[in-house]
Amino acid sequence: MESKISSQPETTKADFADHFLCALMISDKHRKIIFTNSYFQKELGWDDSRLLGNDINILFTGASQIFCDSYLFPITSVEGRCEETQITLIKGNGERLPAVVYIRSAPDQEDLLYWTIVPSINRDKLYEELITNRERLEAQAETLNSLATTDELTGVNNRRELMRLSESLVEQAIRGSREVALLFIDIDYFKVINDSHGHPYGDRILKQLGKILSESGRSSDIVGRYGGEEFIIVMPDASRDAARSYAHRIHELAGSINLDQQHLTVSIGVSQTQANKKTPLNLLVKCADEALYRAKAAGRNCTIFFDEKRNDRPRQINHV
Repeated sequence: MESKISSQPETTKADFADHFLCALMISDKHRKIIFTNSYFQKELGWDDSRLLGNDINILFTGASQIFCDSYLFPITSVEGRCEETQITLIKGNGERLPAVVYIRSAPDQEDLLYWTIVPSINRDKLYEELITNRERLEAQAETLNSLATTDELTGVNNRRELMRLSESLVEQAIRGSREVALLFIDIDYFKVINDSHGHPYGDRILKQLGKILSESGRSSDIVGRYGGEEFIIVMPDASRDAARSYAHRIHELAGSINLDQQHLTVSIGVSQTQANKKTPLNLLVKCADEALYRAKAAGRNCTIFFDEKRNDRPRQINHV
């Protein structure tokens, strides 16, 4: 293509350059503009009389001028070219316009620089759209993650997420020889509540209890709905006394939920790791579930630790 152009008159070369959908320019070693295509006039509002023979800085903002002096010209001098660099142009009417420039020096005329300037009129708009789309995708991902990890009714961790987080916590506790307490909580007579008042009423009770459990504990505690009317709380670095005290607190808070003329009660079974003994999560759950069963058998509305003596009536019961 270059050989065909070189064999044609200079006016034809200029006409050819006018067909490009970008600004083409040639500057000399003194940084004077010696050639521009018609894009400057048609799209950028510059007449040849205002450009030809003038310093190229007339086209750039102050910041872009500094950038040209500190980066564009030095790298072009060393490498003979500079590609895809962002600057800010000044249009003939004084408006600013973001653009991308490509520069190269001619092999046979090193004192000349050939410029290709591509205005990025929609660059900021596209960038804003990308940011908006990214934020929307992040929000959607967060929503999907919430649906995958949160119990939709109560707002606490669902069973899968509860077990995943708890297993990691228990493994860390075992490695660090730290105590972990697991509280298995069950609403007393929940079937009676549903049968007497309907499932929407029962759902409201579950929501209230879920809110109480998630807000009353420590930030390090893991709270989740295990299934139905059952909840589990895993307490890291919790002594036996701390677990018992918190269980008592749960009894009190559950009692603040009104059931017509009565108050809600819960039964709680507690299991606990020992510093010198490895107790996996599934065993902790099983032990707490057994302690919960004993609390139910003992008359409900109480807390039983798994290692408490199994008599017909357990000796240590925290009644509210």
